[in-house]
Amino acid sequence: MAKKNLNHHMFKRGGTWYFQMAVNGRPCKKALSTDITQARLLRDQLLHKIRWGRMEGQREDLVLGEIASRWIKLEEMKLQPSTIKDYRSIMNYHVLPYFGNWFIDQIRPVDVEEFMATRKCGAKRINNILVPVRSLFKMAKKNDYVERNIMLDVENLPVDRPHISPLSMKEVLSFLDAVEGTIYRSFFVVAFFTGMRLGEQTALKWREVDWERKTISIVESRVMGIEGRQKPKGLIATSTCCPLLRRRFVTSAARIGPGRTTCFSTTTAIPSTARRSERPPGRRV
Repeated sequence: MAKKNLNHHMFKRGGTWYFQMAVNGRPCKKALSTDITQARLLRDQLLHKIRWGRMEGQREDLVLGEIASRWIKLEEMKLQPSTIKDYRSIMNYHVLPYFGNWFIDQIRPVDVEEFMATRKCGAKRINNILVPVRSLFKMAKKNDYVERNIMLDVENLPVDRPHISPLSMKEVLSFLDAVEGTIYRSFFVVAFFTGMRLGEQTALKWREVDWERKTISIVESRVMGIEGRQKPKGLIATSTCCPLLRRRFVTSAARIGPGRTTCFSTTTAIPSTARRSERPPGRRV
């Protein structure tokens, strides 16, 4: 007589027992328990529900890592390369080592909150780590990989606003005196008196400077050597700043020579070409 299989419709992965069965032609898989006796009891309860038609099949059985590979390809068509690089870094060094082999429909808000508690970084960084995770689950819900977007129930951590101490006018003038007579003075005068980011300033074109209207239109930014459009916004120079800024733009134009479309050369804007150290390769998305 054949020995009865006590663990039918069950399999074990990572210390946890799972229930697995096809219901109405669709795969049904649920986590049970780490204890074999409890797992068998829960399995029998699920089989009872199935026999009485109280349980339907689940969606396609996929782990988060598989969904992430599809998600990142879609994001590459919509986002800037610098953003994609950050998303890949977050997924490969934080999310996938933790959730990569989890069934995506088995992840609950409490699991994400426990993941957040394991990160050895500040609240703002943890919130940033959740940004691509939120995008991934939004895509998963849209494509019916999960019943609901569990990230809607995961709140960001509170972040203390940093105390910002900007340079005083005396300190600004002292700094500019230190670079007097160098190719950097014009660049930093414009930076100080407009508040433009370095990437915005290095991508600034002459056509975007309108001295009749006294405006500088910021529509592009240079990140990692690549220029791209950003949210259009106008930066208005005050009447007291305009003469000063105009002199600096003229000085910059004289230094970089005729025929250049950008207001500042990349040689002048050395800060924008600084590169951060990168971790070793080993990407999974």
